[in-house]
Amino acid sequence: ADEKGWGYIWKDPHEETITGDDGVSQEKMTINEAAALLAVATTGTAPKGGLWLGGKKYTVTQKDMACEHKEVTFKYVFAAASKCGVHIVATESQITCGFYSEEEGQTSGNAKAAVFDYAEYLVGISME
Repeated sequence: ADEKGWGYIWKDPHEETITGDDGVSQEKMTINEAAALLAVATTGTAPKGGLWLGGKKYTVTQKDMACEHKEVTFKYVFAAASKCGVHIVATESQITCGFYSEEEGQTSGNAKAAVFDYAEYLVGISME
């Protein structure tokens, strides 16, 4: 209610302090979450500044750009943050994200299964 779900995946472009490649230097960057999600979903790699969703930074820890599930093939990425994570699946035209939070009693496996099944459904109704 009150569009709470959007808070998990969307925050208007915002400025963040990002640690440089040397692990020491820092710079301010404008984070565009929509562009970062598209980059991760299509390439499996976060852009400079990282993957931010809903104002929270996630680290890409797994990817399979030719993931097979039942009779469907799609791009799959898993990204984690502290006690939570997101499973990202990209079909030809859709990106689906399944978030979970251990603090809310949710599990990664259930979120992944739901996202995979939904992607299979989208492909099945030609919403690839």
